[in-house]
Amino acid sequence: MQSDSRPVIAVLGGSGKEGSGLAFRWAHAGYPVIIGSRTAEKAEQAAKEINDALGRPAARGLDNPAAAAAATIVVLTVPFAAQRKTVEEVRPALTGKILIDVTVPLVPPKVSRVQLPGGRSAVEAIQELLGPEVKVVSAFQNISAHHLKDLDYVIECEVLVCSDDRATGDLVVGMAKEIGLRAWVEGTYRGRVYSQAAAVPSQPLAIVFGAGYWPSGRLSDALADRMEAAIALYEAGTVNKLLLTGDNRFADYNEPAAMAAYAEERGVPREDLVLDYAGRRTYDSCYRARAIFGVERAVLVTQDFHLPRALYTCDRLGLEVVGLAADRQAYVRAAWYDLREVMALARAWLDLELLTPEPVLGDPIPVDWSRRSDQVP
Repeated sequence: MQSDSRPVIAVLGGSGKEGSGLAFRWAHAGYPVIIGSRTAEKAEQAAKEINDALGRPAARGLDNPAAAAAATIVVLTVPFAAQRKTVEEVRPALTGKILIDVTVPLVPPKVSRVQLPGGRSAVEAIQELLGPEVKVVSAFQNISAHHLKDLDYVIECEVLVCSDDRATGDLVVGMAKEIGLRAWVEGTYRGRVYSQAAAVPSQPLAIVFGAGYWPSGRLSDALADRMEAAIALYEAGTVNKLLLTGDNRFADYNEPAAMAAYAEERGVPREDLVLDYAGRRTYDSCYRARAIFGVERAVLVTQDFHLPRALYTCDRLGLEVVGLAADRQAYVRAAWYDLREVMALARAWLDLELLTPEPVLGDPIPVDWSRRSDQVP
């Protein structure tokens, strides 16, 4: 049954497949729902279909500006090509409200490739446009519209909710749970991320995650940037040592050794480089940092897209960590990194909350993280 205590949800683009699916689920859960569309007639037809399916008046239809004005929470489900235009159209009605952006930056005909606006996420661009008066959240991009319309279908996937405001993120997580979805908030760890090495508080060490290197020994652009950021921390005296963690499953592939060679060439003493040869993935690296090397506090050095997952993983494994974003250029594979991270975040949740697998371990390796090699005991 509909409850007057629940916020009114307007789904802009609600006559489309994804929008109507989300609207249908929220209406079924008892939320007051307004379908928004370019024309009121189209919106009213979509609302009628929902009401007919539920057997009760649960939704109504308005044009997009009127729908946004009448709602407390506005959900944007239009194609990426119409994202900015729609937001600008309803902007006066968004002040003081929550905007949930379901947009995926896909541009026909290359709909298999994400096209980030200016090298950043689509939702960041909208938050910048609307300013602090509107709380913009990104969520629900990975949910099948077909499955949303089937109330008997149990949707087995995670919803990543990206928000700079914890309370808003938690509200959207609640909205996801009420329609049978599992969700968690990425923005929780944003307060621990630094963009400049000089701003990072002192830590015993920096953990640097591997990111591949070429047969010639040259580090990938992403890994070279991670190393440069970590070296900057070391040179500033912010950290005493660098824990270089990466893959060495094969005799001819040794990420930690390649990382160490790079650091030594840049003047970091070998005695202040600790190599973890079994950091095959982020979970393994964080687990082993504590279990094998006795790490309790550290700064994580990696790219911005990877930091939330790395911070979440270390946090759940009992490490006290902050992060330094190592982004120093636009990466050729940036779109692939972002897509891969969505899948990796879901796997991280599974590992940390349900499976808790034990990685390759071994005997503890004692390291004095409290001093540098040039400091007298």
